[in-house]
Order: sequence, then structure tokens, then C-alpha cells
Amino acid sequence: MQLEPCSSYLRKLIYESVQSKHSTGIEMSSKTAENSNQRYITIIKCTDQDRLDKIQTQEINDLGDVDSAVGFRKVMDYLSASKKLMIGHNMYLDVFHMIEQFFFPLPEDLSEFKSMVRMTFPNLLDTKYMASSEKLRPLLESTQLGELWRQVKGKSFEMPTVEVADGYKGYDLTSEQFHEAGFDALMAGLCYIAMSKKLGAMATPSVEYVEPSSKILSPYVNRFFVLWHFDINGVNLCGPDPEPNRDNVFHVSFPQEWKTIDLVELFLPYGNVYVHWLDDVSALVALKSPENTVNAKAALLNKSSCLYRVRTYAEYQKWANQQLQSSRVESKKSFPSSESKSTVSKRKSSGSTEVSAACSMDLIPEDDENEAETADELPPTKRRKAVEEENESEEVSSTARVFEEENNW
Repeated sequence: MQLEPCSSYLRKLIYESVQSKHSTGIEMSSKTAENSNQRYITIIKCTDQDRLDKIQTQEINDLGDVDSAVGFRKVMDYLSASKKLMIGHNMYLDVFHMIEQFFFPLPEDLSEFKSMVRMTFPNLLDTKYMASSEKLRPLLESTQLGELWRQVKGKSFEMPTVEVADGYKGYDLTSEQFHEAGFDALMAGLCYIAMSKKLGAMATPSVEYVEPSSKILSPYVNRFFVLWHFDINGVNLCGPDPEPNRDNVFHVSFPQEWKTIDLVELFLPYGNVYVHWLDDVSALVALKSPENTVNAKAALLNKSSCLYRVRTYAEYQKWANQQLQSSRVESKKSFPSSESKSTVSKRKSSGSTEVSAACSMDLIPEDDENEAETADELPPTKRRKAVEEENESEEVSSTARVFEEENNW
């Protein structure tokens, strides 16, 4: 039976009236007319078994909709459950996004992040890290994926015959569709095959086929390559990361007016430098040529100046740890403050990334270090010399005097 279209209020009254008199034996539903937006009620006879069958059918359809909505998450679950070796090239950020989008919110603590990745994907291999290793890097001109693929097809490596399976003709080994996810994945897999075969040939005794669980690959499993980092080229998911030698790193305190170019000129006699800003009045400076460390220490560590102060990284780290412990005891904000970080971000060179000041430094490209000077300012070197001459005659400038008062050593 099909009733005439009516308003929602009338349909509500009809539902309540009919169901109060006929609790079983009929089924009511609302439908929309094909030629208009008017809704009407249909009433049909049905048994209790018919009603149960219809409810079960609806539940199955609903589960199908949920399964469809889950979508690509099922692929991630299958990969995680398989615990097989997952291969990628420069895959640090890829793993970040997979964890955050499909599994858990990313933690702030590095050790917690490592545990989270191991629990989700227990076996990972980064071909960028593999190609950058001591054994393979001398054989390669570049570790960029496209160049790496061309090199592993050369004489130094032995690429086995690889055929694309039937039904998967989207890519072939002669195409170069780089930066497409499928093709990049194919190239990463082929580079892994060639490099693992090369490592097997270099082993004693040589190994013809290197299994994913082989000890030959253990130095490369669960390690990420870190790009554009000063002295850390990888992260170890299964243990502590290596402690780099930072004898060539200095902590410098200076007036708030200083910029990167001032630090570059201060260390100019000792070659190119990397700079990482800590706040408005301090930064970490690393010599690109460690052999100049002794000369830099001799010239700068014992030099008396009210404009700046230079100390070793070890001294700075000891001081920073003491400050951190004191701040915890006194329940104060940790050093450096968020306000100073926001200010520093405006003064740092573009392309730098925020990292822990006590453990790492960012790479500052040499092209970005030459900042423009205003027309009415002296060059930094002459400005420092002028101030030092004034200090010798006991005529300290107001800027230096304020700086000295605010930074009591």
C-alpha cells in the first residue's frame, strides 16, 4: 500500500497510529517520489522472519560501507602484520606520515617514536642510508634515487634480470617516470637488489643471494638517513644513535644586534662554518674543516672581549645541563624560551629546521651567509676593531656596556 505524499508531521502521526494498532505483520517505510521531492509512506505485509532477514541484509551492507570507508588503511594493516622487510629511499618522512595518518599520533620524545616505529613496522631498510654507507659510497657518484638507479646498472654493480609480472604493465625498466609513487618504489626495490648483491660479492666468503634476514644487511636495517644535517647522517631505530665528535663546535655569546654574517667573519680565518642560532644572543658555530680547531681555540677561547665570548661545545653542554637541572628544581621554563625561539626563527637563514639546541645543528648554505649591510653601518670586522680600541682606552661603548651587564659570566 502506498499512501499519498504528506508532511513530516503527518507521517509521524501515521507511524505512531499504525504501529500502536499493528505491532507485527506489517512493515512501514518512507520513500521519495521520483518526479518530486515529496515523501510518502509505503505499508507491506511481512512475517517476523522476513523482518529479521531484512535487518541482517542491512547490517551486511553497512559493514561493507565501513570496509570501503577504511580504504587504504587495510593495506597499512597488512604491511604491519606481515613484518616483512619494507624498502624505501630516503624514507624518514614517509614513515612519519604513515604512522601519523594510519596508526598513532606522533610523540615528542625520540625514544618513544623509535619504539612506535618498531612496533608498527619492525623491519625497514632505507636505500639512501644503504648507499651512503662506507662500503658502497665510494662506488657511487650520487645517492639521489634517479642517479643511483643509473649507477647500479653500470659495471660496478651486477643487476640481475628483472621482469615485470603480467597484469602490472604500468611501468617498465626503460621508463623514467620519477617522482611517481609506484615508479619510485620500483626503483628503490631494484636499487636494493643491486646493492645487496654487491654487498654479498664483497663479503668473505662471497654470498650469491643475500636474504633479507642476512647479517650482511643488519647494519642497514631499521636505520634512516637524515638529510642536510651537520654531523648526524642517520637515526638508529633499534638502539642509541652515535655520538658525533664536536671538538670543532663552539658556543658564542654576542650582542643582540649581531647576525650570521658577524659570526662568519669572526671565524673567517678558520674557514667555512655552520651556524645554528640558539636565541638572540647566542649560537653554535662549527668549523667545516676540523683541522683548524686548534688554531681557533688558541685565538678565540682566551681572548678578552666585552662584545662576545667563545667557549667549547663541551663547556656549553655542561652549562646547559646545569641550567636545565636548576630550572626543573625551581619549576621554571626550560632554556631557551619559546619567545626567543620565535624571534630566532626570523633571523635564521631560510631552509633551516628547528632541532634540539643541545644535541644538533642545522646546515646554513654558504650562499645565504652573505647578508646585506645597511649603508650607514661599518663592516662587522671594522666595528669590532673600533670597539676593541675603545676598550683599550677604557672608553667602552654603551652597547657593549649594556651587553656586559645583561650577560654576567
